[in-house]
Amino acid sequence: METSRDDSTRTCPQCGTALPDRVGGGRRADYCSRACQGRAYRARLAARHKTSRDESEWAALTARAADGEAEAASLREQLAAAQRRVDELAAELAAARAVKDTAGARQKTQTSAAAATGTPALPPPIKPGSGTRRYTQTGTSAWEVYVDDIPIGTVRFLSGKYWPTLPNGFEVYLGGAVSDLDEAALKLAMAYNGWSNYWHAESTASLTLLRPQRDGARTVKWGGQPIGKVRSAAAGYGGDGTVAITPRDGVLRSSQGPARFDDEQQAAEALLKHWQADHTPPWGGLDTA
Repeated sequence: METSRDDSTRTCPQCGTALPDRVGGGRRADYCSRACQGRAYRARLAARHKTSRDESEWAALTARAADGEAEAASLREQLAAAQRRVDELAAELAAARAVKDTAGARQKTQTSAAAATGTPALPPPIKPGSGTRRYTQTGTSAWEVYVDDIPIGTVRFLSGKYWPTLPNGFEVYLGGAVSDLDEAALKLAMAYNGWSNYWHAESTASLTLLRPQRDGARTVKWGGQPIGKVRSAAAGYGGDGTVAITPRDGVLRSSQGPARFDDEQQAAEALLKHWQADHTPPWGGLDTA
């Protein structure tokens, strides 16, 4: 709104209110109040930067931003679910490959176990030394042996001596039979654990390297059971490459000191061989004769 040089007709350029006559000296007031002066200043800034103070447009932009954030959160949840499914499928594929790779070995074991009776017996493993043994006499000179209600074999009494036999028909070779039923049952439980635990591990196991821990080491699992760790040889073992660490014996060693491997996979496979050597079933001590 235009203003006149005549003080009697001057108005506020912001709201149009008539400005009062100037009294005394000093600069003439251009606006009727500080509020109108502030509005005019903000209007000039908006024009200079070509921005708009349209509150409805601002509200629309805010709503769009909120919708975008909600959509992003939903997509993140879907991505996490997809990643979990990918991990599950990868684990299933690894297990399937392990079963395929060991099929021949398992078939050989199955055939060997079935040699005495014609049908392989695969009862579940038991914890070594756990539970209470109980005996049920099956004949004048034989007892069925149970641990935690799991049948682990038979003990026969013959010529004043006790002879333990596993469920698959293999007799436990003791280097001379024992003369006590409890001692024979204990030998049977030890042989059963070695045979059953090994068979189940070989049937279902797959070698897995878990994510690095804070110390940089990876835990290695075989069939879900931790068998050791692998880590860089440079981290405290003085050298390049990777070392394998067993839970019981520590770092695998060679004649030159700690055994070093080119990568984590080689170290994990060395751990597996060490674990299998320690958990070999007592087939070498069994006799079917």
